[in-house]
Amino acid sequence: MGPMTYGPGSVVLSIEEGNYTEYGTARPWQEQWYQVIVHFKELKALYQPGRSQRSDSVTKLAVEDFFDHCLRLREWVRDEALTTKQGKNKVENLFNNNESLDLGRDIANTAKHRGRNKEGDRNAVVRRVYHREDNSASALIEWWIRGDEGNRHKQDALEIAEGCMEAWKDFLKRHNLRLWEVKTRRNNI
Repeated sequence: MGPMTYGPGSVVLSIEEGNYTEYGTARPWQEQWYQVIVHFKELKALYQPGRSQRSDSVTKLAVEDFFDHCLRLREWVRDEALTTKQGKNKVENLFNNNESLDLGRDIANTAKHRGRNKEGDRNAVVRRVYHREDNSASALIEWWIRGDEGNRHKQDALEIAEGCMEAWKDFLKRHNLRLWEVKTRRNNI
């Protein structure tokens, strides 16, 4: 039997007779973690020379997709892996106490809801996309608190994303949340 490899949202099994992809109905939290990794790699690749498609919308979507999946992972881990009240609080505290994840949540929610309208809510948007001569790109996030629009802050999207990845990796390790192991079966095709 050949080696096992993992794909986002699926398990790709390498077998002597060939490869096949099996999608399960259980959809464990690990599937969402793989989505976060894939979207992080896509965002990071846009920052590399020769990788940008010179499309503002592609870069903007890569930023928003990454933060959206980070937020989804929060829900999946909270609802499946850490289901006690204490466990759920740990996941919420992760976002409340980590500036990158907290800002990432606001980026995802602002994109989802087109804006956040309650007094005191933080709006966070992709304000500018840069394309360079070397075909690399970057994105600038701008955020402000509703009711204090004159006090705006800016930060690079990849810098925030890297902070999110480090926070998630540390959290998963600290709480002994491991990636799943898959048993292969022969392909009878």
